[in-house]
Amino acid sequence: SIREERLMWLEWKDIKPMREALHALPFFEDITYTLSDTINIQSLHVNHHVQVHSCAKALMPWRKGPFQLLDTFIDTEWQSFIKYNLLEPHFNLEGKIVGDIGCNNGYYLFRMLSHSPKKLVGFDPSALYKTQFDFINNPLYCGFFFYLLTNKSPQEVLRSFVFFISSNIYQLVNQLRNMTFMLINMFKEANGDSH
Repeated sequence: SIREERLMWLEWKDIKPMREALHALPFFEDITYTLSDTINIQSLHVNHHVQVHSCAKALMPWRKGPFQLLDTFIDTEWQSFIKYNLLEPHFNLEGKIVGDIGCNNGYYLFRMLSHSPKKLVGFDPSALYKTQFDFINNPLYCGFFFYLLTNKSPQEVLRSFVFFISSNIYQLVNQLRNMTFMLINMFKEANGDSH
């Protein structure tokens, strides 16, 4: 299946060592976190700072962020909080399903947690970004979804989203009512339909 094929991307020779380092990380207990400009994750009971730092370094380059995990500061290519802070005052995400298409490592998804959405779904074609997402999500375990795409065509996004919805069919009616996606406009634009 397509999903199984995408999961095989995590076995690529340049990604597999990163995944192994990620899986070797300790379990994080008693975490605290702040979802401000820098997503800051701390744990009172983890003394593996060198291991966390090595894993973060192995996952370079980091584009979106910044992040702070224990005493490791991940300074990223883009200061993503600048764009996020401009958009945030216009959010109304509480109880809604929110999708981020081209989510990179999930920085915006993590930031959106403070708005109490019903579900968060990220889509991106990069195995590296999926691994970075898992690195940050490992201590938080936020319960949102990250789907690897083969490309970012509207049809691919729609298929992935339909799969996500159909796998939760018992909630379909409520999810469709509360969606914040603007997929219809995206597909109209992609197909040149201006009506």
